[in-house]
Amino acid sequence: MPRVRRRYIAFEVLGEEPVSEEQVARAITEAHLKFSGEQRFSRSSPRIISFDEQRQIGIVRSYLEGVAELRASLSLITRIAGRRVAVNALGMSGTLRACKDKFIRKTRPKALERVEKRYEEEDPGKLGELAGIKALPPGSVVRVSRKEFLVKRVFNDGRVDLESDEGSFGFTVLDLLGSSLGNEG
Repeated sequence: MPRVRRRYIAFEVLGEEPVSEEQVARAITEAHLKFSGEQRFSRSSPRIISFDEQRQIGIVRSYLEGVAELRASLSLITRIAGRRVAVNALGMSGTLRACKDKFIRKTRPKALERVEKRYEEEDPGKLGELAGIKALPPGSVVRVSRKEFLVKRVFNDGRVDLESDEGSFGFTVLDLLGSSLGNEG
């Protein structure tokens, strides 16, 4: 007998007031039944694995065969227990542990925070350079790998959107630290 393949979908409930796990489970079941019908509902057999009522984030398990329909039905939920809400699928994973690590747990420091801590201990001069990159205004010119780019936006988490004649590109602050930075803009 072949092994049943499952997927875990992390989701968040956005609304004015918090909702309970039971209310979310009922809403997911009703929306999925309405969207896919009874026969197709059994292909996914959604089940709430966990739901944090404080953060309004949870995980629902589904069989692989019906996971696409379940994701679609999550986006169709507009009311839970009479309250206006939106259900946003954060992502999907093949294991519960990976789903929690990628989408639920937020305790691990971001890469940029780890780098800032390392520079603070090893090379404080790099912190000033890092702060300069994070403060680049849109329209500034930077040079990466001997090509010039215009800065579109610098995000707080360390991502940087750059633009050139060839199109738009995504970099990180760390990529720019390793290149020669020309701030002519």
